[in-house]
Amino acid sequence: AVDSVIRNEKEKFSTVFLLNKEKSAYPIEVKVVYEDGHNELLNLPVEIWYSGARYSLKLSYASVIQSVELDPRHKLPDVDRKNNLWHR
Repeated sequence: AVDSVIRNEKEKFSTVFLLNKEKSAYPIEVKVVYEDGHNELLNLPVEIWYSGARYSLKLSYASVIQSVELDPRHKLPDVDRKNNLWHR
């Protein structure tokens, strides 16, 4: 699940907070869309969940994040896909 997104305007980076609400852990694909139209597709390894159920992803890009979507191609089993999408 995408928990929240915080923008540090002074330093020009954003932090995306992700939550693993299930007992199992998988590698995750993250699609980030910025206000200037730039898109990013990130592949995060399963190891991000080894230290706990919350992970913070720091993204250094000058534009503000418009949306974040986990598993945009719906490859993983998920009981609630609604919490995989965050919009500004």
